[in-house]
Parts: sequence; C-alpha cells; structure tokens
Amino acid sequence: MEAISIEPKFDAVFRVIGDLVAETESGFRVATDQGDFVAQRATSCLLAPQVEDRVLLVGEPSGALYILAVLERSADSETRLSTAGDLILESEFGKVAVQGQEGVDLRTSGRLGMMAGRLEARAATASFALGAVKLMGQSVDAVLGRVAQRIKTSIRSVEHMDQLRAGQVDYRAEGLMKVHGKNTIMTAEKLVKADGEQVHLG
Repeated sequence: MEAISIEPKFDAVFRVIGDLVAETESGFRVATDQGDFVAQRATSCLLAPQVEDRVLLVGEPSGALYILAVLERSADSETRLSTAGDLILESEFGKVAVQGQEGVDLRTSGRLGMMAGRLEARAATASFALGAVKLMGQSVDAVLGRVAQRIKTSIRSVEHMDQLRAGQVDYRAEGLMKVHGKNTIMTAEKLVKADGEQVHLG
C-alpha cells in the first residue's frame, strides 16, 4: 500500500529524521516514523540529496518543510555539492585546496577564467585540444629538452630582432625558399657553397 503524504501544520519548529524515497516535481518525498513528507532542500544544504539518503527534516509552524542536512549516504554513492545560483568558495586569510586521488575535472559550457599573482603548473604529461589560442605576455622563457611541431601554416611577425643560435641548422622547402633583406650577409669560417642546376648572382 502506498504511503500517504502528510500536509503538516506545526505549533512549533518540527524536526524529524527519515529516508529519502523519491524525488518528485513538488519536492523530495521522505519516509519517517510519523509518515511521509514532501520537503524542499534548504539553501544551506549544499550536498544534493539523493534517493536512499538518511536526512534531517525541519518544519516551520507555517507547514513548510526543508531537508536541512544529509546525515547518511552509501559509501559508493556520488557526493555532489550544488546550488541554484552562483557559488563562491573563499578563504579570507588562508588558501583553498582541491584534491582528488584519481583526478580533478573542471567543466563549464561558458567561460573559464583564472587570475593569480603567480601561476604554477606541474605534470608528468600534458595534453591540450584547443580550437583557438591567443597568448599575450611581456616575456616567455622556456627550457626544454625537445620540441616537435606539426603545423599546416605558420606566420610569424617580429618587430625588432629574431635571433637563432644552434649547433646545426637545417632548413628544407619542397617549393620556393626565399631570403630577402635590405642588406643580406652570409659568412662562413671555412666554406660557402651554392649548388643547383642554375645559380644566378647579381
């Protein structure tokens, strides 16, 4: 036989513990020793209630019932903190740490912003899949063991000086390779070689 929900009217603040048995359009149905009640989640209850949770109900004299807290939950169930509006985690004088033994995911369909006086990132490996990237900064220093890139089109504009120093430099082009400048200097300590079917000077 299906339990009947009670329309509560209390003379004082009412508190009772029960089991959440269903989530309906009108609220959460909670079974207690005093009958079944339909309650809303209290704003202070950031832990989203789930079916089979053991919860604490609090009622006002007007009859409004709220799930004030989730008391017990199965260990293998998901724990979700949720709110209908904006959510801010703030430590006024300390720091905030988010830790996950198996991983940490940040997901949003909108903008993801980061602001910091200093940003540090450390990882054994890193993978990025991005549609478009825009980087602006005063200076970039990178110390790397190896860099490999595969690019369809590369366009670079340097306002002042572009300098490369290497043990060996190998440039190859399947089509045209053009080097042009107002003044072009090519020097070598031992040998300068130009080889082709035709070599034009001047």
